[in-house]
Amino acid sequence: MEVKEKGKVFAYCGILFLMLGMALLVLFGGDVLAWASSHGTYTPYANLTFAKTWLDENGNTASSPENTEVIFTVTLEAKDGRTKELKITLNEGNSWTYNLLDNRETIKDEYGIDVAEFYYKEGSISEFKVNGYTYGGADVSPLPDGVDGVNHIVYKNYTITLKNMKEPAPTPEHSPSTKPTPEPEPTPDNEPTPTPDNEPTPT
Repeated sequence: MEVKEKGKVFAYCGILFLMLGMALLVLFGGDVLAWASSHGTYTPYANLTFAKTWLDENGNTASSPENTEVIFTVTLEAKDGRTKELKITLNEGNSWTYNLLDNRETIKDEYGIDVAEFYYKEGSISEFKVNGYTYGGADVSPLPDGVDGVNHIVYKNYTITLKNMKEPAPTPEHSPSTKPTPEPEPTPDNEPTPTPDNEPTPT
């Protein structure tokens, strides 16, 4: 009888743990899977997106210049220390964004690496000069992880935003405001008035 009671207790406990686990997955599914990924059951994939923002002379967000493209190089680094430099182009055609995983196969063919294994090496961006703009560095924004439960992948999402500030217009040179002093007209020399000869007084 005592064995049966213990069996019932274990059965009830098992049901309770199962219900608790299901409730956690419903409420915190993404976080629970992300936790599992950190414990080795999910494969982490780096998911880097490079973007461009344009600023006016005062540092406020501005519209992008027409007929312009931005070319830059960036170094990626894997957790095992491997590095690779990529050249990336941003323009209106790609909405000023470039996601590495979206171009995974192209990058693999051109550079021989799997970008899922590589992260951004901070401070490694070198941008080609854009006329009328100054490169202002890059902001790195970590985003919430994405989870692919079917393929057991957790995506480590980051956006790296390159900033370009418009250069102020050059100050025009002002012509001198002082008018030149006119040269004085030459004064004619005064000719002496001739003294008439005194005629002798008749006596």
